[in-house]
Amino acid sequence: SSLLFKGTQFAIVGFLSSLIGHGMTTALVNRRKAHEARTYPTRRISDDKDVELAPILPTSVAWGGFMFCSSNPRYQLVNALEQRVIFPLLDRSPVLSAGVSFALRFSNCFVGGLHWIPFARFFGVQ
Repeated sequence: SSLLFKGTQFAIVGFLSSLIGHGMTTALVNRRKAHEARTYPTRRISDDKDVELAPILPTSVAWGGFMFCSSNPRYQLVNALEQRVIFPLLDRSPVLSAGVSFALRFSNCFVGGLHWIPFARFFGVQ
């Protein structure tokens, strides 16, 4: 039940964060294009600057699903390792415990980044 509850929280946060962030990015890019078209009407904006952005809603749904399916289980595993293995073994060395915890969490973020690319490609938003 904790996996489902936390997974739902992760999914909602991922969906809303992507919706807001990607929506703002798209709005700013469109505003910049409109400004450049008004400011430099005779200059053609080069094709290399005209990168197609991913669609907002499908990307946000994919982020929500990714947070539920990938981030949530990894987060649960990291917490379990810290509480059941790292902290009990290294309880006399808070600095070492914090260092191992940092390395574990950093690695978790790195693995998450590696997971996102194939996940996004599979769902057609990358």
